[in-house]
Amino acid sequence: MNNDEQKKTVLSVSQLSCRQSSHFQLKDISFNISEGCCVGIIGPNGSGKTTLLKAITGFIPAKSGHIQYCNHLIESYNQQNLSKEIAIVLQSTELDQSIYVED
Repeated sequence: MNNDEQKKTVLSVSQLSCRQSSHFQLKDISFNISEGCCVGIIGPNGSGKTTLLKAITGFIPAKSGHIQYCNHLIESYNQQNLSKEIAIVLQSTELDQSIYVED
């Protein structure tokens, strides 16, 4: 048994399908992330990276499939408790024009 087999699964996504807008949908996404692993999500613009992260953090509902964090369904967490465990920082291209550099 190697080290990866001994690590417990922290995040499990199984057959996830979700929709952020009427134009884009993720279908049948499945993967597991083990404790201590570092994972990157890469892909071209519009490929679903942000949609996937929003589904994992509970900001958009799953149409079908399951997301588990530490063996508990994401839906079983309230948003405040889940945000203490999983957080994302999304890129924003909008600038607040009322804020100055010195602020």
